[in-house]
Amino acid sequence: MMKDQTILEKLSVSLFILFLFCLTMFPKLITINLILLTLVWIYEGKFKQKTTLIWDHKLLLLLPIYYLICIGSLLYSENISYGIKKLETMLLLFIFPIIIPSFISLNIKKNSFIFIKAFWLGLTISMLFCLVRAFYLFFYELYCRKYGIELSYYPYTNQLFSSYLSYFMHYGYYAMYVNMG
Repeated sequence: MMKDQTILEKLSVSLFILFLFCLTMFPKLITINLILLTLVWIYEGKFKQKTTLIWDHKLLLLLPIYYLICIGSLLYSENISYGIKKLETMLLLFIFPIIIPSFISLNIKKNSFIFIKAFWLGLTISMLFCLVRAFYLFFYELYCRKYGIELSYYPYTNQLFSSYLSYFMHYGYYAMYVNMG
């Protein structure tokens, strides 16, 4: 039983490292990673104990209550498809209060340097990819202008600006992650 417990703790830490690494590069993988992390915590058997910590911190309950109000406001919406997309974007408001108390098993003090390195490594790789892609598109556009090749996104785009520079996600979120890093 003790070996299983250490294996589960190592698996939790590894999944959280993967979560931090993929945060800026693979936003779609984050949801799968959080589901796996939650399943590991459920299998660990301490999930009920960890989720009771939510009731100790009453402010954490405001986030799911706000999410439920947004679901209720969808009944009064004329544009339901936009509302569903908005709810999908805000789903972390409902999930985070469940997951935040569960981070206790990750030994954040002990593993904080590894977590920070994983986030920085993922951020650095994504930044290098985005910069190389932006410079490639920039010089490709210059090449096309020089030789009169017509592009669909004429006239005068700047590949080193806003959404062209952020390939993986919305440039506002990406800028937030870069500033946080």
